[in-house]
Amino acid sequence: MLKSRRLPGRAVAINLKDHSRELDELIAASDVLVSATQPNFGTYCLSRPHALKRVVAVSSIRLYSRFFHPLIPLIDELRLAIEEGPVPGALVLTTMQAGGVGYNNLERLERLAQISPVIPLPRSAAGALVQPVHTDDVVYCLLYCLARTPDAKVTTIGGPEQMTYAELVRRVGSSLGRQVWTPSVPDAALRWGAKLLELVPGAPNITAAELQRSAEDKICDIGSMFENFRRRPRSLDFRPQQAYPDALEAAWRAAEKGMN
Repeated sequence: MLKSRRLPGRAVAINLKDHSRELDELIAASDVLVSATQPNFGTYCLSRPHALKRVVAVSSIRLYSRFFHPLIPLIDELRLAIEEGPVPGALVLTTMQAGGVGYNNLERLERLAQISPVIPLPRSAAGALVQPVHTDDVVYCLLYCLARTPDAKVTTIGGPEQMTYAELVRRVGSSLGRQVWTPSVPDAALRWGAKLLELVPGAPNITAAELQRSAEDKICDIGSMFENFRRRPRSLDFRPQQAYPDALEAAWRAAEKGMN
């Protein structure tokens, strides 16, 4: 997303593998860049001729995963572009996002809980921790970065509570009024089960790589979240104030107000 008082609102379809003249024109005419999509969008925009006054991007703590993922090099390129670049701004790296309307990384777990009261987990992930962050907190941090420059150019944010993946699954089931059991099974058996799941109508796909990554903690120190954004994370039980797309639009209005 690009914003400028000189630009009318418009949508542009682009392929980042090919230079887009129309996108380059938008970048050159923009004052603010907010990247809330694939990380290579923000990196591309910062690599083109521009006069940006502020850049704000959001991505994932997957950057620090010990398991390969094709997004990791792209996130790292964006980090370098922001951390070492001259444009004021920040990169916000989040844990698993949850709680939003229309943007909820727990939707697949909800679908699984609706299909079956038993959701087996890989034995290697029995003690792995997760720390879901509420989407309202993510949007707040974006708004903060648009209004002022935080002390750190890269900040990790997460929720107030660390829990095992099994506990998270059970809480998702409880929110649906269902009791869910989470037995630990050998990883190989679960990979086979994931293939069978593909045959169930309406069931989410679960890849072998996702099962592997479930074995590592997905948590962060939230001290920097308060230090840089003056924000203490809220409970996932908090009802969102607005749908995620509406919240991003509110972020734009705040950016536009700041440019006037």
